Amino acid sequence: ILGQAAALTLMYSSIYVSGANVSLASAMLCLALAEAAAVMGYFYLEVDHSTLQTMTAEHPLGASIMKILNSDWTRAVAVGAVNLFIPAMALLDMLRQKIRLATGRSESDGHLLTPAGQKLAKELSTWNWCSICMKVNVLGMIFVALLAGMKWTYVFLSWCNEVLAATGLSFVAVVVLTFFIGLAMFMIPVVPGSAVYLFAGVVLGAQSQLETSSVSYWPGVCITCAMCSIAKMIACVGQYLIGYLAGKSVHVQKFVGVDKVFTRAMEQILTERGFKLGKICILVAGPDFPVSMLCGILKLNIPQMLLGTSPVILVSIVPQVLVGALKVVKQTGDPAVWDMVSTIVTGVAAAVQMGAMLFFSWKIMQTIEKDGPALEKQDRPEHRAVAQLTRTQADYDRKYEEVTRWSSMSSPQKILLLSSPALFLTNGFALATDFMLTAEEKICFRSFNIVSRIQDPYELGGLHGNALNLIIAPLGWVVIGCLGLAVLLLQIFEKWMAGLARAKLAQVHGIIEANPDVGSQEHPGHMNSLTDVVPKAATGHRAD
Repeated sequence: ILGQAAALTLMYSSIYVSGANVSLASAMLCLALAEAAAVMGYFYLEVDHSTLQTMTAEHPLGASIMKILNSDWTRAVAVGAVNLFIPAMALLDMLRQKIRLATGRSESDGHLLTPAGQKLAKELSTWNWCSICMKVNVLGMIFVALLAGMKWTYVFLSWCNEVLAATGLSFVAVVVLTFFIGLAMFMIPVVPGSAVYLFAGVVLGAQSQLETSSVSYWPGVCITCAMCSIAKMIACVGQYLIGYLAGKSVHVQKFVGVDKVFTRAMEQILTERGFKLGKICILVAGPDFPVSMLCGILKLNIPQMLLGTSPVILVSIVPQVLVGALKVVKQTGDPAVWDMVSTIVTGVAAAVQMGAMLFFSWKIMQTIEKDGPALEKQDRPEHRAVAQLTRTQADYDRKYEEVTRWSSMSSPQKILLLSSPALFLTNGFALATDFMLTAEEKICFRSFNIVSRIQDPYELGGLHGNALNLIIAPLGWVVIGCLGLAVLLLQIFEKWMAGLARAKLAQVHGIIEANPDVGSQEHPGHMNSLTDVVPKAATGHRAD
């Protein structure tokens, strides 16, 4: 579990530091993908499942660990991490089997794969591939949204930097404008907070060095840190309110799993008063928008949330503002010294970020181990509506699972199901590869950061006067088109399967109405749930 948490932490942290140091971010993403694939491969090939189940059955945390490891979300992460290497590994295993047979190291058993390959293939055959493919699609959309959102955020902030620099406004006026721009960017889910801090450091760091500025460089950096801290706290309250309002919907509560052990364990950590390390790590190292929104859905105490968030000033805001300011400092000494300082600051911030994410992952596991049974048995009045919704949608969920079973689907449905994740995986692989390449080797998006100028030529890191030149033709446009097609195919498949599930529900409903004895004997309580579910069938699946 911690191995997979470390891989996800590295992926998130690579985006976190990408604006400050692209080389470091590329190395972190590469390491994260390799680690995720290695951990899952080792687990399924080397760990004896029967022994593992025996050991975990004797341990309080065992059931929770096995549930997480065997969940379709974990399997979808593994598929996404291995990506295009899945067919490559299958071909290599076949080749290895042929070599073993040719050299007499193995007797022919009629299988194309080695014993280890057969073991893995047998395990894979038990997976719910429809559910996994759908979750691969979701993960693919999140990955693309974060990556593309980060790049277009830097283009927008670079444009804002150019406009503010050309206005000739006073330092105070620029501080106010930067504050409101940063606050607006915080309220966009795909915009990383680090981009806002970098932007503020670049803009106000440059403004404080102008001859007309009323503030010198280092006081200007301090003012920038204070301004970003205030904007961050206000943004947290705004994100909290969005979650609070969204949490009034029972479907939203069910989606985040307010009645599940994992969410209740997080809630128990977040409700601790004062500066508790687990609480601080979740609020500081977790994704900005989702964490604050979750606090709103759970209706946590706002002052305590802000108190736990306040260490972000030292952990993230100060380092990132400093890195942004160092990018525009008028260097009086060796430029390599300032570059080294910037890299060290970025590396330390990334290390703290990863350490905090690993700690809160461990803390959640520890809480589940200690209080899991009690959390699961809690009967909370505010969650009864969620439990009722789950029971109400159970009939639809069963029918949806029935129509999406691999053996039940037709060939066109299977092709449609596989097409969307295949497009996400291949094009996501292209984007990840592009992210890890140097500026001269880019294939999808040109290298661009906050201190770059849109008007500059490509050789100087600009976009030749057009923001759309961020996309490299033709491959960049092909990737974007394929990702759009993947989303379209996903929507078609979901609508098709949801329609089939509703039709089967309506058919069963008609049978029960024609023969009430069937409904009362074979499906006790079925009439009410069917009446509730059929009009809401589509939203039932999406909420789950």
